[in-house]
Amino acid sequence: MDVGDGACSIFRPAVGRSPAMIIDCGSNSLAANEAGDRLELALDNRIEDVGTILVTHFDTDHYLGLVRLAERMHATGERFRSLDLLFPAIPSLEYRTAYLAFAATVTGFRSLDLVRLLQQVTEGRFTYRAVSRGDAFRAAGHEFRVHWPPHYLGSGIAAQVRTAVQKFESLANMLHERGDSILKDNLHRARSGLWAASEVGIEDRTNAAYWGAEEAAELGFDDFPEPPLVADQDAWRIDFPDDLKDDFRSAWNAFRRANNNMSVICDEVNHRHLVAFGDAEPPVVREVTRTKALAELYAVMLAPHHGTHSLPSSFEVKAVYCVSQNGSKRGHLWHKHCETHKNGRPCYSTATGSLRVGLQAPWCRSPATSGHTTSWSSNPPHTGSSR
Repeated sequence: MDVGDGACSIFRPAVGRSPAMIIDCGSNSLAANEAGDRLELALDNRIEDVGTILVTHFDTDHYLGLVRLAERMHATGERFRSLDLLFPAIPSLEYRTAYLAFAATVTGFRSLDLVRLLQQVTEGRFTYRAVSRGDAFRAAGHEFRVHWPPHYLGSGIAAQVRTAVQKFESLANMLHERGDSILKDNLHRARSGLWAASEVGIEDRTNAAYWGAEEAAELGFDDFPEPPLVADQDAWRIDFPDDLKDDFRSAWNAFRRANNNMSVICDEVNHRHLVAFGDAEPPVVREVTRTKALAELYAVMLAPHHGTHSLPSSFEVKAVYCVSQNGSKRGHLWHKHCETHKNGRPCYSTATGSLRVGLQAPWCRSPATSGHTTSWSSNPPHTGSSR
């Protein structure tokens, strides 16, 4: 879906009456309310038809539209019939608590409050589940498997996590010395369990000893230059002292980069309808494709990180519709994806409109389906050449 510089996708069953799945909903260039409005309009105002929500990671351009949607549903009396909420299992407890504290300070919203909000607007069964590599789930009548995040942090991401936590604590201490204890207070609340992830059923499977565990190979973050991050529009509403603004940007970007690299990467396994990469950056994408767990061809690919990064040279996954979810803030970076995706067919961007694809092509046909349809919800999306 076109939600500006953000992400939002709807996956509907090709046949039968299974509930739909939403993958992310948020934006950096639109108000969160507008992103939620566009989602509901795309569902023909039948929000009750949604049965699964997957949040690939907790950046506001991926989940804040869902928050505003739930708030409006609560006010209007709309309800999901039943709902399964899926999100990434984050191995490091220290990272989780620091991120909860920082995000609450920056945006005024604790990302895991999404669980409580969605539960309030679900009429029947409500489940929430943190997923990691090797897990499977069923949504929209199809089977999906999870390829990332790992159960334990490899050394590359562990270093990112430690850097983010250290920068947060340094900033909190500098603010505290000036009489502003907001970051320290929020961190205390998170550590004391008031905001702990255990409230939403995430098992803490990791301690510091596991941060160097080698379940994942060395990811080689040094092999890729760090791309500039587009700041969340909400992230600049805090009145930090001028001489600490660079420290704030550095700490927040460190958290966002680590957050991106713990995105859920998953695919639909029986018909190869869909593969989604969240905001995984090139080292993670390279590691997942190195395992050969992904198929060579999918009907739809949601490009890694909005299609704004170069892909690793070893990336061989192709899609009939490779979709980059970007807009005015990120569109100028899209060429990096197009120039490095060896897709053999055009890639698409939501910058000029939403893309609606019928998943009934021969390569993903089940006995009950046939044919292939494509339609555009507005103007045909911008296409870019690929190698």
